[in-house]
Amino acid sequence: GFDALAPLFLIMPLMFSSVVGADSFVGERERKTMEALLYAPTTDRELFLGKVLASVIPAILLSWLTYLVYIIVVNLGSYNLFGRIWFPPPTWWPMMFWLTPAFALLGVSATVMISARVKTFMEAYQLTGSLVVIVLALVVGQATGVLYLGVGMVLLIGTLIWIVDAVLIYWNLRIFNRSSLIAKL
Repeated sequence: GFDALAPLFLIMPLMFSSVVGADSFVGERERKTMEALLYAPTTDRELFLGKVLASVIPAILLSWLTYLVYIIVVNLGSYNLFGRIWFPPPTWWPMMFWLTPAFALLGVSATVMISARVKTFMEAYQLTGSLVVIVLALVVGQATGVLYLGVGMVLLIGTLIWIVDAVLIYWNLRIFNRSSLIAKL
């Protein structure tokens, strides 16, 4: 039922942060709007983290707003049947507040790595889009019974994604260099 659909909600933070991240790094380079930003009096770390946060925060907020709308619609639609507010089930809470931010950060972290190696926004977006396979694996695993996304499993998967995020952010901070971006302009 509703638990099988839960992983589909993870596509939004992943893809939204990827689109904004790809536009922020490669799109600005394509439009020639990055030059002023690269010469701004900030450190590479501040510039990088600012661009990451500008991609991740809206993705998380949009996802949470979507969850809220879905929760309201499901409860309004089923109130006559159940006579109470019953949705979301317990497994959705860690998915919303643990996995959603992790997937949003994964999307932008992967996008930054990819953006450094491609020339166009579309290339970056298409390559980052392959991350949806992770979400689809969760959906298929849940639907076929191979994987049960209970609270513990959601927390475990979230922890693994956060670890990958930390490694990618660390790696990206080490390789992010405004001088190389300026050279590509």
